[in-house]
This record gives sequence, structure tokens and C-alpha cells, in this order.
Amino acid sequence: MIIADMLAEAEKINKERHEVYKLGYEVHGQVMKVLFPDGLRLKTAEDFTRFYLFDNIVAKLVRVTTNLDHLHKDSILDLGVYAFMLAQYDKDHVIRSHQNEIPNSFIISFPTSIPQEFIEKMLQQWSLFKPTITPAPK
Repeated sequence: MIIADMLAEAEKINKERHEVYKLGYEVHGQVMKVLFPDGLRLKTAEDFTRFYLFDNIVAKLVRVTTNLDHLHKDSILDLGVYAFMLAQYDKDHVIRSHQNEIPNSFIISFPTSIPQEFIEKMLQQWSLFKPTITPAPK
């Protein structure tokens, strides 16, 4: 009887969440493909930790934007928390281990439809990195 009760509860929760988040998991995959059209290379524990934090930022952003009619206070707060966690992790681990080199465990390719000036301004505001910007091949 306990298993049947747990399955019924899981079904109820799934229906409630689907009403709010729709097919956010599919949108998430599409967003990640746009952000990383050439895929990712994650090798070290540091790489995987950083990606986990970044992926949660994307997940929360997708959750908020999938259903703009719904108030997503928790997800909005989580966006900030994961961003701050990533900044702290980079400060404590990545920057210290790469004192005078540009961390290269995260390569982000932006679609050519995004203006170069916008990308440069955004990357320069992310002061933990010294961005090297190269135009995408045509």
C-alpha cells in the first residue's frame, strides 16, 4: 500500500508541476544547444562543479521564462544564489589555480545573431575573467 500511495502522490505532483513548468526540460535542452553548439568538454571535478552551477542557472531561467504568467519567486531567488555560488567557486578554486592564465574550462559560443558589442560588454562585466573575443567563423 505504501508504494501505491507514493506513486499517487508523485502523479499528483507531476500534474501540478506540469501546469506551471510545461515542457521546460525540452526548452532547457534547446537553450543549452544554442549556448554550446559545439558541445562541452568537461574533464576535471572543477569543470563538473562549475558546469553544475551554470546548468542550474540556465534551469532556473528556463523555469521562469517557460510560464511568465506564473510567479516564480523561488526560481528567481535561486538564479541569484547559483550565480553567486559560481562566482564564489571561481574565486576560491578556478582563479587561484590559474593565477596568470585565462581559465579555459568554460568556452561559450554565442550565436552570430547577437551583436558583438553586446557580447563584449557582457563579458567585460563578468570581471572574474579576462575575455578574449574572437569572431565566429563564417
